Amino acid sequence: MPRERVRLGSGGRVVIPSKYRAVLSLAEGDELVLMLEDGSLRLMKTEEAVRRAQGLVDRYVPRNLDLAADLLGQRKQES
Repeated sequence: MPRERVRLGSGGRVVIPSKYRAVLSLAEGDELVLMLEDGSLRLMKTEEAVRRAQGLVDRYVPRNLDLAADLLGQRKQES
């Protein structure tokens, strides 16, 4: 998708052009995640941010490990 110039409005508001909203299936009231990366702003749907976080966890935690059950087991041993 080509780059698009937008203006910063009052109160720091930025309007996402309609063609971008359509491609991302964004609707008024959707929750988005805003990140600062290397001097740039990155905006993504919450679902995409969760998917990426799950991908990071998958790289470091074996699939057969139940983290919640493991934590509960540790807490029982401590008490």
